Amino acid sequence: MNDNDVKDATKKQTNKKDKQTNKKDKQSKKKSSKQDKINSNKQTENVIKLDDGDNNEKQERKRQFREEITKDKSKTKAKSKKRKKKIKEKHDDSSDVDKTNDRKAETLALQYLQQWKKFKNVWSFQKVRQVWLLRNMYDTDMVDDDYFEILLEYIEPLKGLAKITTLEKAEKLLKEQEESESEDESPQQDEEEDGDKRVKLTDKQMDRVRQVIQILV
Repeated sequence: MNDNDVKDATKKQTNKKDKQTNKKDKQSKKKSSKQDKINSNKQTENVIKLDDGDNNEKQERKRQFREEITKDKSKTKAKSKKRKKKIKEKHDDSSDVDKTNDRKAETLALQYLQQWKKFKNVWSFQKVRQVWLLRNMYDTDMVDDDYFEILLEYIEPLKGLAKITTLEKAEKLLKEQEESESEDESPQQDEEEDGDKRVKLTDKQMDRVRQVIQILV
């Protein structure tokens, strides 16, 4: 074997080693690239998981916030209902008390009038009873015919302011009633002109008004 053959053999071996080295480098690089890709995918998955965790936490906070608002609204509605119920109960109680007081005032006033008629020796003047009688004398439900006959006797000797105001009220009622009967306009026109709707008295009530005027004039 000459020198050239030795050189060629050496060169071939060197090239073979280089190829093997290059192949190993390529394999190593390929393996490293694959591992980097795997690591990158894992990092991405971890980021996604973190994002999902954050989103879940936000959603949970939102859910809790909505629950708190719902509870507050429910409490507010419950308090409002209780408040309205108390006001209604208070109003009902107040109405019942007023009705009871009205009935009591009516009973006491009529007893006062009857005592004046039958037991004048023990009777004593009470202004509050007289005011009630003069205010309600035209109400046929509160003061029936028998009591009204006694009341006519009671008011006959009236003097001073009580007589003046009672007579003025009776004359005003009579005038309003006569004007109402003589008007030709419709009720709607009357309301537009006068602003207040007049209460129409019955014939029986008007008869009482005339009797009061006749006695006090």
